[in-house]
Amino acid sequence: MDPQQNEDDEANERDIRNFLNVKPSDNFTEQMCAVKNWMSRFSHENNISFDLLFINNFPTLLYDEFSRISNGETDVENYQDKKILLFEVFTFIFRNKNAKFDDPKAQSFVRFFLTFIKTHDRASNIPIDDLIDSINVCISNDRYAAMFIEENGMLNFYIYFGLNSTYLKIEFRKMCSNVHKICCIKKSRLNLDKLTFCIDEFQNNLVKTKDNECLHIFLSFLNMIHHIKLLFKLEYDADKIYEITEIPFLTYCHNKAYIMFKPILILLKNY
Repeated sequence: MDPQQNEDDEANERDIRNFLNVKPSDNFTEQMCAVKNWMSRFSHENNISFDLLFINNFPTLLYDEFSRISNGETDVENYQDKKILLFEVFTFIFRNKNAKFDDPKAQSFVRFFLTFIKTHDRASNIPIDDLIDSINVCISNDRYAAMFIEENGMLNFYIYFGLNSTYLKIEFRKMCSNVHKICCIKKSRLNLDKLTFCIDEFQNNLVKTKDNECLHIFLSFLNMIHHIKLLFKLEYDADKIYEITEIPFLTYCHNKAYIMFKPILILLKNY
């Protein structure tokens, strides 16, 4: 055996033992260090069994703190550090393109992420491009893609991070396209009440902001809904829809971008 490979295997085994030896009674600092050490050690590994070990043996106290943070609680020890760590853990879990696991504990981390970005309590120094890469891996799983749609993940992501650079906006639009791809979504997986709530969020946001990027997300969302034949099973405010789309439609109706407005035209025609 290659001496270097043998040395790496021994180091991996040592780090795995150290992580698995973390006790629920260990304090937050020790649990956070254990998690960071694991991610540092295995960030370039492409081994699903290691990732599942990490997920299913995630320190109990820290897991519970992530749950509290995602629900908007801020009276948490080392709140800022844990907030950043939540993003780092999500990014780490879904860093590999073969991370196709449909594990209940992994699903919890997706829920933590989606719930937390609704708070709009922005964390600093988050590598957004790496996060987008991990989200694209995550949503390749139908169940997780449905969660992103039902929780209005794309709108909340945009509001949370702002996305000031042209590059990030391009990557964000690609991500929106990915999550809305019809082949990845089963109609039976989508909750109609949650979809109606998403539409309300879009409409209220756009009436206030007139933000073109939010409008693009909304149109992409509606096109997905239209293609899976749910357009008329949801509730809308026709007056708001007209208000937020009239000027953009008149701007784009003379080029190919008008096709994005097809669901809007169908809706307004039937009201």
